[in-house]
Amino acid sequence: MIRVALADDHPVVRQGIRQILEDRGDVRVVAEAGSAEEILTRLAEVRADVVLLDIQMPGPGILELLRQLRAAHPETRVLVVSMHAEEQYATRVLKAGAAGYVTKDRSPEELLAAIRTAYTGGVYVSPDQAARLARALTPGAERDPHESLSDREFEVLKRLGAGETVKEIGARLDLSPKTVSTYRARILAKLGLETNADLVRYLVEHGLDAKP
Repeated sequence: MIRVALADDHPVVRQGIRQILEDRGDVRVVAEAGSAEEILTRLAEVRADVVLLDIQMPGPGILELLRQLRAAHPETRVLVVSMHAEEQYATRVLKAGAAGYVTKDRSPEELLAAIRTAYTGGVYVSPDQAARLARALTPGAERDPHESLSDREFEVLKRLGAGETVKEIGARLDLSPKTVSTYRARILAKLGLETNADLVRYLVEHGLDAKP
């Protein structure tokens, strides 16, 4: 029996996924959570083999949360679930230790395949996502400017693009406003931009959805 924990801030989504999974005989949902803090707490109480982790969970950001989960529960496999097929985020979450990246438009059968792959120690990406990842990881391939950003800079970029202030980002990521301002300056320099409005346009032009 594969023990699964659901981490999504929308109860209706969790209910739908639970129904899909528990209609199969080899999967059981053992925990649910609506925030980063809650999933860390629940995993300290209940053992799960696989966590389905929504990419937009309230908390410190998906990359930092992944690091915390991997450090606290190295035996638990984490599948990141997203509304968007962003190869840049997929690459980053896989490098951060995720066991797969699945978009929410996939069929129940593919979601189950991803869970079973993660459970058996594999890493799951869909065939079309694999092709995008291969291009992104090919040595010598042309890179978009945002691919030079560190994981933390990438998180700050997405939050700035979503309209969060330096103070709000600092509180969310447990950083001082001065540190966030330093990240902002680095991001603007690396992307060759000048203002937050430029950042928003950049996100749109490169198909990167701002993080709410």
